[in-house]
Amino acid sequence: MGASTLYMALLLLLGTLSSAAGQTMPSDKEALLGFKASVIDNGLVLASWTNDTDPCIDQWTGISCTCYPFFEESGAPKRVPSCTPLDWTGDGSRVLQINFGDLRINDWNFLGGNLPAWLGNLTALRVLNLKNNNFTGEIPSQWSKLTNLEQLILAGNNITGELGCRQAAGLLNSQTYNSFHRTRCSLDHNS
Repeated sequence: MGASTLYMALLLLLGTLSSAAGQTMPSDKEALLGFKASVIDNGLVLASWTNDTDPCIDQWTGISCTCYPFFEESGAPKRVPSCTPLDWTGDGSRVLQINFGDLRINDWNFLGGNLPAWLGNLTALRVLNLKNNNFTGEIPSQWSKLTNLEQLILAGNNITGELGCRQAAGLLNSQTYNSFHRTRCSLDHNS
């Protein structure tokens, strides 16, 4: 391969990487800001979430626009995706993971209030982990738009209504729920 061909391939790769790491889709950012406005944030975990910053570029707390895990195990030879990567050719990045329930970061578990309907607008979302917070109420009907959801982890809140992963299966892509090996649903220890 000649030097000019190699140079062109490198430019093409850099262009692909920069567009993949572009600004977050406006609808995803709006949904996250709606989420922030509708929850109780006693720990000020969401303080960095502002109109002047970008969820993907500025790496908002608890948000990931990739399928890589939030935490690496020490000595792990490679990063194993925690969800199915997005097959997206549009402009901008998409929010793929929300994680405010990981036990390794106890100070993230300060969120409360009714489960926010705004999250239903994150149509590319793969992982939703709100474990061990203080959320109440029923799962909003708007969450039925989360057709790409692979992991729903709401255990340890005060969620009411019919609880069970089969009842929540309507939130999980039915094909994904029945066949994808990573699908996870945890609603234990709620009201």
